Amino acid sequence: LRVQQSNEEGLFEFADVFAGEAVLAATAPGMATRWYPLGDVQPEAEALVLTAGSIEEVEIRLASEARLQVDVLGPVEEGVRVVVTDVLSGAQLSSHTIEVVEEPSQVTFSSLPSRAVLVSLEPSTDSMLVATQSVQIELQQGEDHEVSLLAELGAQLLGTVRRRGGAPLRGARVEIFDPGSA
Repeated sequence: LRVQQSNEEGLFEFADVFAGEAVLAATAPGMATRWYPLGDVQPEAEALVLTAGSIEEVEIRLASEARLQVDVLGPVEEGVRVVVTDVLSGAQLSSHTIEVVEEPSQVTFSSLPSRAVLVSLEPSTDSMLVATQSVQIELQQGEDHEVSLLAELGAQLLGTVRRRGGAPLRGARVEIFDPGSA
């Protein structure tokens, strides 16, 4: 709703804000984004209740960020998203859409909290790439981390379902399975 910069003493003020529920986000260069109250990830943050005519005082403690460099190898296409997800909550911490294709493509994430994350590629809807398996990594506060993901082209399977006599059959459900699945 509003943005403030903290002063040299770390103080900030929001005057004349609405009464009701709110959540604060604090970030600074070299620090992990922190949600208030009590969350390193936005869905974990509980609402701060502001009452009409009251003055609330809060303290937000920031920790050093974890940085993550993702090397995307293989046939990368425009529109592919690199996504960092929190393992515990399943919440998306950050994402980046690749706009310019380079070999290899590198994406750097900063302001990440110290925690276990999944890093994955999400192809665009019209892409021939298949979604890769997620790589799990434990991010440590104040450290640089690096992972590599391989973009892979998928295959295309075209077919026809026919009746015994050879006429096409409309509305048949066709499923594809891994041979090892039940």
